Amino acid sequence: QIGRGFGTPFGGNDCCRAQGPEALAFAPVFAAQAKEDGVALNFYEDMTLEFSGGKLAVSGGYPYQGKVQIRMETGAETALYLRTPSFLKKVILNGESLEFGTGSLAIRRKWDPSDDLQLEFDLSCRQVPAPGNRPFAAYMRGPIVLAEDARGEVPAAVIEKIDGHILCDYA
Repeated sequence: QIGRGFGTPFGGNDCCRAQGPEALAFAPVFAAQAKEDGVALNFYEDMTLEFSGGKLAVSGGYPYQGKVQIRMETGAETALYLRTPSFLKKVILNGESLEFGTGSLAIRRKWDPSDDLQLEFDLSCRQVPAPGNRPFAAYMRGPIVLAEDARGEVPAAVIEKIDGHILCDYA
C-alpha cells in the first residue's frame, strides 16, 4: 500500500506501522460528516459540532458506557443519519422506539432542542470467530477489541476475565 500510494516504502517500514496513526488522524473526519440534507453521525463518543444546518451534541461516555444521548439544534427540517452497528439494541426518540436494522438509520424531521434521542448499546463481551473457518477468535465489548495482557492486572478502562485469561482494551 505504501509503495502504491507514495512510490517507495518508508525506509523498509510496512503498511501496518502507518495504518494505526493514519486511522487516528482520520477519526475526526469520519466522526460526523455533512450531507446535502443534514449530517451523518458515525462515531458516538462525546462531541459537539456545528454544521451548516445547526448544532449537534453527543454525550454519554461511549464506548465505555452503553447509553448515548443526542441533541440536535436546528430551525429547519434536517436529516440525521446514524450508523447502526450490530450491537446497537435500541433507538428511542422522545420515548418512542424506532425500527432499525444493522447498517444505518435516517431520521428526517424538524428538530426541536427538547427532542430526546437516545441510543442503547449491548456492551457485553462477545466472541467473534475469524472468517473462513480459521481456528481463531476475537473478543469484543461493543466496538472495542480486547487483547490478552499476560502481565496480570493492568490499569485499563475495560477489563474482562474469560476462562482464566485477563482481557483488556488495547488503549
